[in-house]
Amino acid sequence: MSGFDWDDMLLSIDWEKENWRLYYKTLQNVPWEEVQTSTVQRLEEQHRAWDAANPESVGDDKRMSPAFLEYFRRQTSMPPDQPWSPNRPDSVRDWITDKGPDTPAAQTPKYKKKQMAQKPKDESIGLDKPGFFTFGFELELPIAVHMKGGLFVDPPHPNETRWLEEGIVNEKMPRAEVQRRVVEEALRVLNSQTDMVFIRKDPDEGTELYKLKMENLDRIDRGLPKLGPEAAESSPSGPESQPVVSPVAETAAEAAFVTALATTFNTDAGGKNLALATEKDLKDAVNETAMLSLITTSDRTSAKSRCLDLLQLHAFRAKRDRHHVALRDMKPRYRAFSVYAMDYSPVMDREDYTDAPSAKNFWANQYHYEVIKIASPVLRLGGEALVETQDMLQQISSTMRGHFRIHRNLPAIQTTTQIVVSHTTGFTLLEIKKIVTLVAIIEEAIAALNRRHRSTAPYDNVCGPIKRHSKLAAMARCDPSIPGFDWEGILPRLPVEQQRAQLEEMEKYVPVDLLAKAGNNKLEDKTFYSSVWQYKTVNDLARAVTTGVEWRKLDLQTKCTGLGEQTEPVEIEVDEAVRAEAWDHDLNFNVVDAVRGVFEFRKCATTLDVGHILSWLDICCQIIGVAKSSSAEEYKTLLTRLLKGEPVLHVLRILDVVQNFYKERMGNSAYFDPRDTSVSWKNPFYDAD
Repeated sequence: MSGFDWDDMLLSIDWEKENWRLYYKTLQNVPWEEVQTSTVQRLEEQHRAWDAANPESVGDDKRMSPAFLEYFRRQTSMPPDQPWSPNRPDSVRDWITDKGPDTPAAQTPKYKKKQMAQKPKDESIGLDKPGFFTFGFELELPIAVHMKGGLFVDPPHPNETRWLEEGIVNEKMPRAEVQRRVVEEALRVLNSQTDMVFIRKDPDEGTELYKLKMENLDRIDRGLPKLGPEAAESSPSGPESQPVVSPVAETAAEAAFVTALATTFNTDAGGKNLALATEKDLKDAVNETAMLSLITTSDRTSAKSRCLDLLQLHAFRAKRDRHHVALRDMKPRYRAFSVYAMDYSPVMDREDYTDAPSAKNFWANQYHYEVIKIASPVLRLGGEALVETQDMLQQISSTMRGHFRIHRNLPAIQTTTQIVVSHTTGFTLLEIKKIVTLVAIIEEAIAALNRRHRSTAPYDNVCGPIKRHSKLAAMARCDPSIPGFDWEGILPRLPVEQQRAQLEEMEKYVPVDLLAKAGNNKLEDKTFYSSVWQYKTVNDLARAVTTGVEWRKLDLQTKCTGLGEQTEPVEIEVDEAVRAEAWDHDLNFNVVDAVRGVFEFRKCATTLDVGHILSWLDICCQIIGVAKSSSAEEYKTLLTRLLKGEPVLHVLRILDVVQNFYKERMGNSAYFDPRDTSVSWKNPFYDAD
């Protein structure tokens, strides 16, 4: 604390009559953690009122009031939320992750608690109780990009007018370029035809230099100084100290910045989208913009550097969607919708269609497909979340259907609609045990809510059941043939007294007699469930309920780390030679939200049916909410009802509209069977809305 009364000083100015932009640098350096929320709100209202009353003075100045940014941060960081109860409040949800890294390790790595940089008070991670749930969705869409046979092949669907890349005439173009073109087209269309912000996935996202750059931009955005030399000593960006910019250079830089926004990055005049601007785009804009009234070389150099800083900060701000929830230490990409290509490219056969032509004509008229992933930002559960999500999905679905040839779902197309759930307070070890136990018990019922082929052997690598394909399941079944089998490293080894204590805790939450009876007293079931409740750290449990193989996913991916009984960032020390063998990745080396942890549901196939996505979203979020928020008595009662055979959706208190959605679409096989299960070769694509 500085001891200075910032509230009194800030409120002593009549901001409705004063141009706050003249005090911008001062406001940036205010220690906002010492200012009361009522003061911040008052300043935000007055600054907004001044802007509304003086549009001619605001002009093209796109800066946001530091008071507004602080008020927005407080509004979105830690609002309270009600815990789950048997009376079913709003569903529960948290955030989105990515698939694991491309370079997993071949042996169990060494872990240690990650050393976080020292941060001011107002940069807390948001782990204060009670916090709130957040969620996200990821759509994997197989898009026809070009004809494999080139320009001289008769089009198999001559009435189709939707996009194909005209610049690709054969199969010789490098695939990376093919992927870049379809991603750029998706970004162009989505940004122009929706009211949301879509950005690229930065190829440098996982590097330390990128993380430091993004964190410093975030700090500057919130009026905080850059990280000091202690946090940046290993980074090429250097320490906190920056060269002094003369007043004349500062004025020239700000004028050039405004000019660049009005010309190079003015989309209304055909300019580039600042949210999609690369570092090269920003540097080119600086070099192409005149720096007026500068005489010395030093001033010109510092003015260009300062102008680039301003453009970088403005581009950072532009990469935000209005729906996102700001979370400390979350990847900046998850402040907006991101679009990128996956490594997987599906290939279909004649047998996949109901009316395929002859083999000769079929193979001569194939498309080349690329799978494009659209990942949402972090979204908050509660209030109007479901209505807003419905609007977002409808915009995305309508835009993508109308512009692209997106293939309908087939067993041969192993793509997924992913739902990711988390909580701003993170998860305790007990909560993770409850989540894993609940999902394992209802796994078959959840599988039935999805297409039957998602539960067949070819999909064991895409969304295999926890009780069959996790490391712990392999050990419980004594099946060395399952990838990731590890007898020595997975079984919890505790002294007898601690084992008894952990099993006594299990009996408080789980009706063990009913559980054994439901599994016909199978030893593998007893081993699986009792082991889940004996792990002593988040890391150990998370490793046990993953596959240990980068290319093999489960229906629920538990992406959590922690050396104790709470999720927390953990450094994973792995020799590069070991990492290069691309085998046992354990806890994912590139965890998206190591602070809070996330749970990723993967059982649902690709779909652009908004009602289907929303129904599946509600179920996933409610599963996590029930397990995290229920008391021991509530949780045990819930499991008892499930083990006695009561309908899963009824016990979980899933919304009636969701239950009806699934009841109307269950086929004779007792699996989810929507109307478009069979795909015709004459019409293999989703219809345009």
